[in-house]
Amino acid sequence: MMARAAALILDQGRWWVLTETPGGLVRRAVEPGPARGDHTLILKGLAAGDAVVSRDAYLRFHRDFGQHYTPPD
Repeated sequence: MMARAAALILDQGRWWVLTETPGGLVRRAVEPGPARGDHTLILKGLAAGDAVVSRDAYLRFHRDFGQHYTPPD
């Protein structure tokens, strides 16, 4: 399966993509392979037909970051 490079998100040493499901966006851990232009081969983590988000993927992945972050006192 190929995905646009803009869909790949590196977070804490792991690669992720967002997929659209009927229940909303889901984070999926993936293993990227070689790139061809602006597309990257995904070796593991996706199945044929998965709807991968490439527009604003990084922003959408971290959208709820503030809910998980507590600034130090």
